[in-house]
Amino acid sequence: MKLILPKEHGAWAMWIAPYIIGFLVTDFHWFHILLFISIFFAYISISPFLQGIKRPSDRKEWWKLSFTYLAISFLLSIPFLIWFPKLLSIILMIIPFFLINLYFAKQKKERALFNDFSAMVSLTSTLLASYYIGSHQLDERAYYLWLLNLLFFFGTALFVKTLYREKENKRFKWVTNLYMIFLPLLGFLFSEFYLILAYLFSMVKTLSTRAGAPLTPKRVGILEIINTIWFIIFVVLSVK
Repeated sequence: MKLILPKEHGAWAMWIAPYIIGFLVTDFHWFHILLFISIFFAYISISPFLQGIKRPSDRKEWWKLSFTYLAISFLLSIPFLIWFPKLLSIILMIIPFFLINLYFAKQKKERALFNDFSAMVSLTSTLLASYYIGSHQLDERAYYLWLLNLLFFFGTALFVKTLYREKENKRFKWVTNLYMIFLPLLGFLFSEFYLILAYLFSMVKTLSTRAGAPLTPKRVGILEIINTIWFIIFVVLSVK
């Protein structure tokens, strides 16, 4: 079986980083490794499924690959659905957002901001799964961390759009700058110094980069990897 891996580095970070945060703030268990593999196959099934929607002539081959990945993911997830039944509620919760992504894929408007946000909701929900495995509960702290991740990755999406698709849109740049300034202010609101630091890299990065700056996708990817690691460290410290 061949593996077709999505090339969107940001999307990989959107589900891996929250998952890591989930077990860092609870208790790591070997179950986390198995669940990670299960989520991995569920994630890589998305790309060929969407390709099947956009390319009807090749749909059979794309969907065969997608459902193979999903079957592997499902088999690996059976023990978790038995021992951790609330995982099913997480899956049911994100299905509507996945349907939104399907709609935008069919309309060939995948780059719409609302489509990006819907994908973020689905991908960052791995935090809830990881948190639940590590703590056996989904409390206010879990949803608080989920919200922090959503705010972080939405800011990342805004930043990338200012560099490429919206590079000529000065109003969009201003909105992005204001959003990035708002994020560290959350730390002041909750009196959390580490939370201020968690979003500080995003703010400095955005305010110091002019719209349409000649940054290659590779450089942006490296910058966002550093930013994501920075966020993981300080958001974990903020709730420890």
